[in-house]
Amino acid sequence: MEKKFLKGKAELCYKKYGFQKILDDFENTKGINIITFNISAKSTKLLDNLKALENKNIRIVTNIPNRYENYYGNASERAATTIEKYLKNLEPSSFSSPVEIYFNFHNHSKIYSTDNYTYIGSQNFSDESENNYEIGMIIDNKENEENVGDYF
Repeated sequence: MEKKFLKGKAELCYKKYGFQKILDDFENTKGINIITFNISAKSTKLLDNLKALENKNIRIVTNIPNRYENYYGNASERAATTIEKYLKNLEPSSFSSPVEIYFNFHNHSKIYSTDNYTYIGSQNFSDESENNYEIGMIIDNKENEENVGDYF
């Protein structure tokens, strides 16, 4: 699928979230989409913020890393631990708003959107990601004819 959008800003970041504009917009939006390769297994600051939001429609799509034998040898124990953590951290009843959770084992995308902005980049929706050099683009959905986030 190809779609052209008008307004956006690319940013290289380190020691911060390149998608901070999305986080700051959580209170001003009805819908939140999080498509990420992984979430934090240890720290849950970002997820806790999502869980506390009320009257939002939240959709999360994530992969479950650390489950491949060809990368990690006998990965069954590690995979079971990771899956257990993901299921605990993403338990729908722990969210104050309605939430849809999807697992896609082929996903490696990092796309986060609200009604007003969309982030497309390399940074995972994980607390640890602010410690990496990452690049991404923030698109102003209000400046485009259609909401970029609706395509994902």
